[in-house]
Amino acid sequence: MPKAYYKPYGETIVPHKFRVGDNVQVIAGLLGRGDGGGVYQVVRLLPSDGDEQQYRIKSATEPHERVAKQSQLERSALTRV
Repeated sequence: MPKAYYKPYGETIVPHKFRVGDNVQVIAGLLGRGDGGGVYQVVRLLPSDGDEQQYRIKSATEPHERVAKQSQLERSALTRV
């Protein structure tokens, strides 16, 4: 796992836990209405939102992408999206 790096003024940034192409699952109900569960693929790493990393994720069953915070995701045991 990559080491944390530092912002100016000594603030620590937590590295991204997931990589582009990783399959993840949304922790139930955290994306709000219609999150539907299922497997998503990380399509882009986004800048942090305060002290938490963000990701753009995509499901093969939806036409759109979603943005999720690292705490809303867990690694999926499934290999296909």
